[in-house]
Amino acid sequence: MLQIGRYTDAGELGAIPASVEVHPWVPQRVIVEQADSFVTHTGMGGCGEGCWRTFR
Repeated sequence: MLQIGRYTDAGELGAIPASVEVHPWVPQRVIVEQADSFVTHTGMGGCGEGCWRTFR
């Protein structure tokens, strides 16, 4: 899953692989629960939820 925010037009991204879902917004925990890896800007929300998945 790729969250692009409300100001990015998905059409500007070019070709998207079939294995990638693009959404304006997704609850972060939904991504973390499904992900093998989690790339974030390391804000407190992302750090906390990344740890939540690791240590649950």
